[in-house]
Amino acid sequence: MIMTYSQRGSSEAGASSDIAHLEYRIGELNDRVRSLAEEIEGAPGGDEERLSDLRAELEQARNELNRLEDELAAYED
Repeated sequence: MIMTYSQRGSSEAGASSDIAHLEYRIGELNDRVRSLAEEIEGAPGGDEERLSDLRAELEQARNELNRLEDELAAYED
């Protein structure tokens, strides 16, 4: 079993709390990205405005996810 960084423990309680929060948000965003991608794939082709909104939301979620993953990686270094 692979343990997350926050499960391994940290000498600083604040850092551990920050890491746990980042891991939680990353999980939420992964779920959101997956949900949006599925909605886009299953959407009928006629509603271009809705598809455009979904794609923009997906891009925003991916960007936020990348930012949080980079922030988490900085803690792990």
